[in-house]
Amino acid sequence: MIRRIPYYILCSIFQVLWMTIPMVSAQEQAYTVHRSEDKIILEGKVYYIHIVKEKETLYGISRAYNVSQKVIAAENPDIFAGLQVGMLLKIPSEPVVDESSETRQTEEYFNHVVQEGETLYFLSRKYGIDVLEIEKANPQVSITELQVSQVLRIPKRREPSPAQNMFTTDSFVYHYVKAGETLYSLSLYYDVSIEEIKELNPELRWGELQYDEYIKIPRRADFHTEVTDFPADSLLIDNMLRDIDTLGIPFWSEVRWRRIRPEPIRGTIHVAMLLPLDLYWDVEEDTLDLMEMDEEGILRKEEDGRKDMINPRIIGYLEFYEGALLAIDELRGKGYSVNLYVFDTERSTQRTREILRKWEMEEMDLIIGPVNFWNLEIVADYARQHEIPMVSPFSSDPEIARYNPYIFQVTPSYDVEFKSWAEYISDYYDKTIIVVHDGDSTQYQKVQFLKDEIFKKIEEKADLEDVIFKEVVMNDSVYVNMSHVLTHDGENLVIVPSENEAYVSNVISPLYYLLDDYRIEVAGMPQWNKFRNIDLEYFHKLKMSYFTSFYVDYDKPEMKDFIRKFREIYYTEPYRVSPRGYNLSVYGYDLLSAFVTAIGEYGGHIIYFAGELESNPILGPYEFERINDFGGHVNAYISIIKYSPDLNIRQVELERRPQRFWYRRYYRRYRDD
Repeated sequence: MIRRIPYYILCSIFQVLWMTIPMVSAQEQAYTVHRSEDKIILEGKVYYIHIVKEKETLYGISRAYNVSQKVIAAENPDIFAGLQVGMLLKIPSEPVVDESSETRQTEEYFNHVVQEGETLYFLSRKYGIDVLEIEKANPQVSITELQVSQVLRIPKRREPSPAQNMFTTDSFVYHYVKAGETLYSLSLYYDVSIEEIKELNPELRWGELQYDEYIKIPRRADFHTEVTDFPADSLLIDNMLRDIDTLGIPFWSEVRWRRIRPEPIRGTIHVAMLLPLDLYWDVEEDTLDLMEMDEEGILRKEEDGRKDMINPRIIGYLEFYEGALLAIDELRGKGYSVNLYVFDTERSTQRTREILRKWEMEEMDLIIGPVNFWNLEIVADYARQHEIPMVSPFSSDPEIARYNPYIFQVTPSYDVEFKSWAEYISDYYDKTIIVVHDGDSTQYQKVQFLKDEIFKKIEEKADLEDVIFKEVVMNDSVYVNMSHVLTHDGENLVIVPSENEAYVSNVISPLYYLLDDYRIEVAGMPQWNKFRNIDLEYFHKLKMSYFTSFYVDYDKPEMKDFIRKFREIYYTEPYRVSPRGYNLSVYGYDLLSAFVTAIGEYGGHIIYFAGELESNPILGPYEFERINDFGGHVNAYISIIKYSPDLNIRQVELERRPQRFWYRRYYRRYRDD
C-alpha cells in the first residue's frame, strides 16, 4: 500500500533514551494515563506516539486512547515481551469528534477533520471563509499548528448573490471568482496587472485560479464600489463582437476552422526581437560585476580602462541573438527575405512602452520576446490588440497565454512538465518510490502537484494498494539517514524535485555510498545538467534521469554543422547555457528557423495551424498545444535524459500525448479535400 513516512518526525522521537525498568504490575494502584499529542503517519495511517511512563499499564493506556489492548499489542509486538518504562508505542488514531455544544454541528457551523498537509489558509480557500472567521469559531485551537485529525468548526458560507461578486476595503477588492474567469480577464476588468494580483494572492504563483472562491484585487484610487455584475461568458466571445466594446478574444468554432486558410507571405518578413541588452549600462555604477579573483584568491576591482565593456549579465542574450543571425543567414539562402529589428528593453517597462509606440512595430509579422515577466504582459497585450503572433522564449508561466491566442510559449509550464515526468515515474510502480524535499512552504505546492500526478498515472497501471511510496523531508534542521528509508530487497527510485545544487548534493552524496547495499536510481530536474560541483560519477552510478524540452546531442549532424558555422563567423565556441542547461545560441537559431518558416507559410494565420508546424529544431521538436479554446499555445514536448553507469547519456522519448483540441483534425480534412 502507499506508505507516507515522515522520517524527520521519527528521528526526533527516537532520540529519547530507552530505560530498562521492571514491568509495572496490573495490580498496582490506579494511575491516570495522559494522551500524547505527538503523531506520525505510517503507511497512510495516523498514529499517536506514546512513551510509557512509570506506573502505566496496557489497560490504562488502552482506556486513555479508547483503543483495545489487542489492537495496541498487534501494532507493537514488543509488548508481548513485557511493557517497559520508556518504551515507544504507536497507537492508531481515529478522528474523535467532540460532541459538546462547542463543536456540535449547527445551522451556522459544520465540523472539519484536519487532514495531512492542510493549513488554516488552505481551509479558508477551500471553504471560501476568511481566516479570521475560522479563528473566531475556534478560540481554543492553536491555529498556527493544526494537527492531523483535529476537529475545527467551519462557519457555513452564505452564497453571494450575483450582485455580491465583490466587496471592497481601503487597499484591495475581494472578488468572488466565477466559472470562466481568469487572471488575465480580471486584470483587464480591474485595470491591474496579473503580477499585482499574484502579489496579494501568493498561492496563485504556482496554482490555477479556482472558481467559487474569493481573491484579492488591488484597489485603484478611482475605483467605484458600485459595480454592475457581468456574466462569465461575456469574457468568452467571438472576434465578430469586437465592435461592441468587448475584449476581442476569438472563439475557435468548427465553422471558423473550416473557412480559415493559410496566408503565405511572399514578400519580406518583419521580425521584432526584444531583449534586455543593457546597451547603456553604466560601468561605474555597477562595480560588483567588475570584481574578479586574482591568483591569490583576493577580489580586486578592475582598472578604469574598460568603459566600453559589455555587461556580463547579458552575454547569454547576445549569444541567443548570434544564433538567430545564423538562422536568418540560412533562411535567406533558402529564398526568404527577412528583416530583423532588435530592440533593447533595458529591463524597463517605460522603455518597452516606448518601443511599442514606434511605427515599425505595427508592421511586424512576428515578435520574439521580451524576457522579463514585467514586460511580457505589456507586449502580449499589444500583440493581441494588433493581431501579431508573439513568441515567449523564456517564461514558463502559462497565465500570459490563457486568454491571448497570439502567444506561443516555447518553455513549458511546470504543470505540463510534471505531468509528463509523472508519466515516466509511474513506470516504476513496482519499485519503491521515494520523494525527498526540504519542506519549503513556497515550493510544497509543486511537490504536492507532482505527487498527485504520480498517483493518477500509477492508478492507470496498477493497484495503488500494492505501491510503496514514501515522502521524506530533509533540510538544515532535520537530517535523515537514507538507509532507513531505502528498501533492501528491491529497487528504489529517489525523486528530488529541487533546483538547488547544494541541497541536491546533500541528498545524493550519501546515496552514492549506499550503492553497495541498495539498488538506487535518482530522478531530478533539468537544472541539474548545469551543476558543476557534483561529481558526474554520482549521476552515472545512480542512473540519474531528468526531464527536459531541450537537449543538446553533440552527435547530431545538425549540431555539428551549427558549431562549425558558429566558429567560422564568430571565432569562438557557443558555450553559454540557460538555467535549464540548454545552449542559448542554438536556442536562438532554432526559434528563428522554426517561426520565420512558419510565418512564411501561414502568415498571421499561424495561430490556427500551430499543430501543423513542420520544423526540426536542433534542441528538440516543438509540440504546441492550445491552452484552451480561447488562449495561446504552449510547447508540450518533454523527453527524459538518462545517465548510465557505463558513462553514456541517452535520450528517452515519452509516448506522445493526444491533442486536447480538435482543430488539427478539421484543418487536415480541409487540406485533403
